[in-house]
Amino acid sequence: MQNVINFFIDIGKLKNKKRRGWLLHQIEKSESTASHIFRMAILTWMLGRKKRFNLQRALKMALIHDICEIFTRDETPYDPLLPKRIDSPQSQKTAKKILEKWPKFSLSQKKRKIILKQKRERLALEKLISKLPCNLKEEIRNLWIDFEKGLSREARFTKQIDKAENLLQGLEYWEKYGRIQRDLWIRWAREIFDIPVLIEFEQAIEKKFVQKKTKRKGEIDEILNFLIKIGKLKEIMRKGAILIKAKNPETIAEHSFRVAIMSWVLAEEKRTKLNFEKILKMGLIHDICEVYTGDITLYDKILPKDEKEWPELFDKWPRFSRREKRKIVQKKQKQEKKALRKLIANLPKDLKEEVKDLQAEYQELSSKEARFVKQVNRIETLLQALEYGRESKRPPYKSWWIGTAEKVDDPLLIKFMAELEKKFCKRGEPS
Repeated sequence: MQNVINFFIDIGKLKNKKRRGWLLHQIEKSESTASHIFRMAILTWMLGRKKRFNLQRALKMALIHDICEIFTRDETPYDPLLPKRIDSPQSQKTAKKILEKWPKFSLSQKKRKIILKQKRERLALEKLISKLPCNLKEEIRNLWIDFEKGLSREARFTKQIDKAENLLQGLEYWEKYGRIQRDLWIRWAREIFDIPVLIEFEQAIEKKFVQKKTKRKGEIDEILNFLIKIGKLKEIMRKGAILIKAKNPETIAEHSFRVAIMSWVLAEEKRTKLNFEKILKMGLIHDICEVYTGDITLYDKILPKDEKEWPELFDKWPRFSRREKRKIVQKKQKQEKKALRKLIANLPKDLKEEVKDLQAEYQELSSKEARFVKQVNRIETLLQALEYGRESKRPPYKSWWIGTAEKVDDPLLIKFMAELEKKFCKRGEPS
């Protein structure tokens, strides 16, 4: 179990790994690798739902396709042409000129680039998964190799989805900052997409960002609008991280990314029959209402006016009477239901019903998958709090332990908590 915990800690580093392409374009508050994966996985689900392939496999592939970047850099097509360091006005000026044109390489140069990149990433992958249980190690390795080489229909589809999410984010940054070569990116996109639904998606992006057309919206247009809305979760920080003054507060998208991976991995460890596709989807969208509601916590009612006192607040779990707690929960659920209706209002009927049903299951704990993901959500929150505590050299916040212990009753997850305590708490230190 300690090896699995170490894997989750490593995966969590993707929350702070800024995407190199956006750094080169000097984008302020650029997305992390974890945030990119979050929306890419949802895009895989929504555009892949009618494809005749294994959607569960495609979702897993989306979740792990960039995990090598924990130990290797995020590479861009421009890297061989750029200065080694881009931290001076002159090097930034040079980089800007290079970014104005799409890089051209000979066929032999391209092959060499791909071979060297895959070699670096394969070494990084093996380092990351080396101590995982054999079945999980093999699954992740096979998924990654399939994605890189485009061996299966799932891999070829997911590889283009990766580019599609990148295009969408690029155009969003272009609209906000104007530092992206919009027409260059559009030309690039037209050349790489050859799957009909991805061609249609690219055309919807053009219509939205270039032609500025808003009338006669079709199914793909509405999916695009939904993805743009949930893209805001890449920037909305988790309330708990703000309240404890965390150095690098995670976003809701980053949290959801690790919840999805932890739900998958721990479900494998559980060795109980669960619907993995449902688990993955639920992990990804369990917090999407926060696009409109923000992150609501039990502490909101008792926050001191002095922000300096906020971190100490987490040394105790807030206690309310049953009546008070019921009122807080009911208010939260009412806000979230209203937000969800607004968020999914224009999605295609099948997707609208699926998202609504998954959210209802999760909130009402009406399925074994919902109960499991809900508890994994608590575990991920606890793990993140412990990581913040270690980073700030502050003892783990007791309230996270108490709140998680009250909600977790799955035997495997109870064992997981015990192993977390061994890893993060010194002997004699209360948890």
